Amino acid sequence: LESSLENLRQAENIYLEILRVAPEDRRSNRNLADVYEQFGLTYGKLYAKGKSENERQAARANFQKALDILARLDNNNSLAEADRKFLNRMKTAVEKYQK
Repeated sequence: LESSLENLRQAENIYLEILRVAPEDRRSNRNLADVYEQFGLTYGKLYAKGKSENERQAARANFQKALDILARLDNNNSLAEADRKFLNRMKTAVEKYQK
């Protein structure tokens, strides 16, 4: 899982760099939300194994980042209809890791 986290960090940095230049790029925003979902899922797996509070918080924080991006896209009428399920999935994930 550590190598997965490193790969996700690299992907996050790439999308953040793209968004620094083109902050309204819908595809890059959506892809960054996907990266944060994958972070959340990975930290969620680590939490399930060891029940570390830090991993629970990391899972929730990353799901929240994904949710924030998708909500912003939705508020700007830029969320693709196909991504509504993604938005709802992130709402559920944030609630799951809330304490």
